[in-house]
Amino acid sequence: AYGPLLPGPPMSGPGVVGGAYCFDGIDDNITIPPSWSLNFGCSPFSVDLWVNWTPSATPSFVSIIGQYAGAGGWVFGIDET
Repeated sequence: AYGPLLPGPPMSGPGVVGGAYCFDGIDDNITIPPSWSLNFGCSPFSVDLWVNWTPSATPSFVSIIGQYAGAGGWVFGIDET
């Protein structure tokens, strides 16, 4: 359980599986710099993701995690539309 959300970067804490981050829903994000170890190419990979979501007042697509550059990539998100 987290306390009130405060301005600033995401807060870290315990999660359902391993660690977790709590975002304020306004402008928080985590950016991981490009790395060859994260270049999956066409190889199989998995993502473990649990989201406690509060719908926004204006439905839209919200990117949760992804890697996209130029001609292709992948994105997992929530489509509220």
